[in-house]
Parts: sequence; structure tokens; C-alpha cells
Amino acid sequence: MAEKTISDEKIIAALLHHGTLRATAAAVGISERTLYDRMNNGDFQALYKAAKADLIRTAVFNINKQLQAAIDTTI
Repeated sequence: MAEKTISDEKIIAALLHHGTLRATAAAVGISERTLYDRMNNGDFQALYKAAKADLIRTAVFNINKQLQAAIDTTI
């Protein structure tokens, strides 16, 4: 059975949202084997790492912003 082609962006978004390969594969409708194969592709890995780093950078920025607001409130 041939699986449908899912864009890298959709898979990466699902990985970042679901956090596990099993949940991601189920969410986007592909087998875990297909997802493992995709994860072993160098170009895909680079896109995933960049997206994950961006997500972490944004989270840290937001935490720092909230922390600064809390500090300003207590001063």
C-alpha cells in the first residue's frame, strides 16, 4: 500500500505539537516506518532542527518577557 506524500512542514508541525514519532505518524496519517525514514533524511533533519530551535527561542523570549513583567510589578 503506497502512502500519501505529506509535506515536511506538516510533519514538522506535527512533531513539534505531538512530541513523539508514534503520535506524529498517527496525526499525519503515515506509518512510523515512513516517519523514521523521513527523520533520517539530512535535509529534513536540518529543517526540523531549525524549526525546533525557533520554537525554543520564541518560548525563551516569551518567558523572559513575562519574567520582566513580574519583576517590574514587584519593584
